[in-house]
Amino acid sequence: MQTLVLFISMMMTLSYGYQIISQKKETEQATKLRGCAGAGTCYLYQSSNAVDGDINTCTRTKEIGFTSPDKRTWWYVDLQNVLRIYSIRIQFKDYGEQYVMRQRGRFVGFSLYVSNTTIKEDRDLCYKNGPELPTLDFNTTCVKHGRYVIFYNERLDGTTYPTEYQTASVHTELCEVTVTGCKESGVYGYNCDVPCPNNCQEMRCDIVNGTCFGCTAGWVGEFCNISCPAGYYGLQCRSTCTGHCRDNLSCNHTTGQCYYGCGNGWTATHCNTECSAESYGPDCVYNCSGQCLSYLPCNRTTGICDDGCNPGYTGELCDKGDTRHEEKEMRGFGNPGLELETEGEVLTTNTKIDISVEDFDKAIVVLSENQNAKFKEEYMNIPRGELHPCDEGKKQENAAKNRSTTILPYDHSRVALEKSTKESDYINANYIKDVQGKKSYIAAQGPKSKTIVDFWKMVWQEDISVIVCLTNLKEGNKNKCAQYWPNSSDKITKGNISIRNQKENVYADYVIRHFRLQNCADKAERDVCMFHYTQWPDHGVPEPLALVVFHRHVLKTSVEHPGKYTLVHCRRVLLFILSYFSIAT
Repeated sequence: MQTLVLFISMMMTLSYGYQIISQKKETEQATKLRGCAGAGTCYLYQSSNAVDGDINTCTRTKEIGFTSPDKRTWWYVDLQNVLRIYSIRIQFKDYGEQYVMRQRGRFVGFSLYVSNTTIKEDRDLCYKNGPELPTLDFNTTCVKHGRYVIFYNERLDGTTYPTEYQTASVHTELCEVTVTGCKESGVYGYNCDVPCPNNCQEMRCDIVNGTCFGCTAGWVGEFCNISCPAGYYGLQCRSTCTGHCRDNLSCNHTTGQCYYGCGNGWTATHCNTECSAESYGPDCVYNCSGQCLSYLPCNRTTGICDDGCNPGYTGELCDKGDTRHEEKEMRGFGNPGLELETEGEVLTTNTKIDISVEDFDKAIVVLSENQNAKFKEEYMNIPRGELHPCDEGKKQENAAKNRSTTILPYDHSRVALEKSTKESDYINANYIKDVQGKKSYIAAQGPKSKTIVDFWKMVWQEDISVIVCLTNLKEGNKNKCAQYWPNSSDKITKGNISIRNQKENVYADYVIRHFRLQNCADKAERDVCMFHYTQWPDHGVPEPLALVVFHRHVLKTSVEHPGKYTLVHCRRVLLFILSYFSIAT
C-alpha cells in the first residue's frame, strides 16, 4: 500500500508540475455519519482520508437532502500557512459504471472557496458548479492565495433542482482532494523557482505570471517596478509630500521623508512641523536672537525680526548691540539719579539708590505723571546688552546647548562643569549673588533634551537642594523646556545620576516634587525639592499674590533643605528669573 501511495504522489506531481501543498495536512468536515462513535465504520470515513494520497480511502459526511434533517455539508483542508494556489483536483467516490450518474448527481452543485479563515463571510469563491454534472475526477485552475481550501454543497428545501441532481440521501464522499501551488512564499512559475518582484507586498505574486497582488509603499504597476511620481509617496502613492523639503526637492517616494533635510522654517522627519518660536532656518538649526521687539518670535523662515528690535539691539536679526544705546545706558548707570519734585521737595533716585518707605508714595505719584514718563526714563537707563564677555557661550561647539544666540552666561560668573579631557565644561548657567553679596543662586536656561545630562550633573556638582522652575513645558504648541524629571513614583538615569520622583503635591498655581538623587559612582544619595510654577504666562505677568506665596514656600523649604545653592530657571534665563529675584531680594 505504501508503494501505491508513493506512486500516486509521484504521478500527481509529474502531472501538475506545481507542488502538492495539501497532502497530510489537517482537515475537518461537517457532521459525521449518524451513530458513529469514532471507531469501526466511522474510522473508514474520517476527513483526513481525502488528503492521505490514497484514492482507495475516502471521507464521507452525514447525508443531506429533502428527506434529511441536514441541508448543507462542508469539508476543508488547512494548508497551515497562506500559500499561493494554482489548481484543485477532487476525486469523488466511484462505485462503478452503473452508479456513475448517481454519484455525479450527488457531487453536482458544489462550490470551492479559498480563505484565510474558516468563517464563511471571509471566503473567496474559486469555483461554482452547475447546472451541468461534474466528472467524478474533477480539476479546476484556481489562482488564489489563502490558508484554507473549502468544499461546500447544499440541498435546500423549496429549491427546484435540475432532474439530474440527487436531492435525497446525498452523501459527500471525497476520496482525494489535491491542491497544487508553491510551498514557499516569494516564488512563482511552473517549478516554483522564480522569485516574485522585490516590491510585491509581503512578497506575494501571481503564481503563473508573477504580477504582484499589491505593492509595498512607494511602488505601483503590475510588477511594482514603477516608483511614485514626484510629490507622492506611500502605499499606492496616495500620500502627498509636505512640500517643505530642502531646495524644493521631492520627498522619498517610499517613506515620505526628506532625506536631504527640511526647507527654511520646517523640521521633523517629514518636514511637517514648523520651527518653534526660538528657532528658524533649514531644519530649525538656528536660534533666534531672542531680542525681537517685545520678545516676539522671529520669522521662522529667515530669522528676521519683522517688527523691529528691543532697545539696545540692531540688525535684521536683532543680534547686534547698539553702541549708541549702550553708551547712553552706561551714562545712565553712572548718573546721580532722576530728580522728582513734589511740593517743593526734590527726591533723587536711580538704580543704585533706594527710596525710603516714607517717600515711596510720593515717588510713585511723580514717576507716574505724564503717562509714566519718569518710569520710562528710569527704565531706559537700566544697562542692557552684553556688559561682560560671553566668549564660552559663543563657541561653535557650545552653540547647540543655547536656546538663544543673545542670552548667554558671562564668562566671569558662569558655572563650569567638572569634566574629562574630551568633555565640554559649558552649561548656560550663572552664579547670582544675594543682597549680602554672597553667591546663593544659580540662574539657568530651561534644559533642552540634549542638555539634561549636564543639568543634573550641575545639580549634583553644585550641591543644589532646591530647584525653582518658572516655565511650562509647552506654551500652546511650542516646546519651551524639556521634561528633565521623572513622572511621579518613576525613576530615570541621566549620565551618572539617577533621579527618583518620590512624591508630588499639586496646588492651584504650582507643583512641588520631591526627588531622591543617587550618584551611580559612589552610591551617595541626596534629596532635592523642585518647585514648579505653572501659571506664569509666556507674554505677561503672573498674579502677584500667588507669586509671593510661591516664593515664601520656596524660602521656607530652602531653610529646611540646606544646600549650597538654589537653582532657578525659566525658558531662556530672562524676565521670569529677574522678576523672581526681585522678590527674593
